[in-house]
Amino acid sequence: QCTDCPAGFYCPFDGMINLTDGSGPYNSFYCEAGYICAGGSSTATPFSTDAKGNGRCPAGHYCPENTTSALACVAGTYQTQVGAATCDPCPPGSYCVVNTDGGAAPEDTIKVLDCPAGSMCEGGAAAATGDANV
Repeated sequence: QCTDCPAGFYCPFDGMINLTDGSGPYNSFYCEAGYICAGGSSTATPFSTDAKGNGRCPAGHYCPENTTSALACVAGTYQTQVGAATCDPCPPGSYCVVNTDGGAAPEDTIKVLDCPAGSMCEGGAAAATGDANV
């Protein structure tokens, strides 16, 4: 019986038996950074999301190599691009907080806010220095 290629990996060849099928060590079949291989993927870079969840990493998230599901950016970081391997530090003059508004789109998981008057924000800030309301 044939089974789906495991999550985090891709199976590019017809007739594959396992992930060490004479083509090198199993890690040579890792899904590439910036992509999600949720299972059953035939490519390391699934471009459009399929019914199994294989596809490009969504904005507001990051996907290192061998990713089985997208990881949300954390406070102090953000990502506006689709297909990112990492989140970027919040830009200087701004701070980045987790969006707690219900129903936020994936790209809106982090709010990038201007540092308010009376405060300073270095790059990668998760709160405005001196702002008691943040």
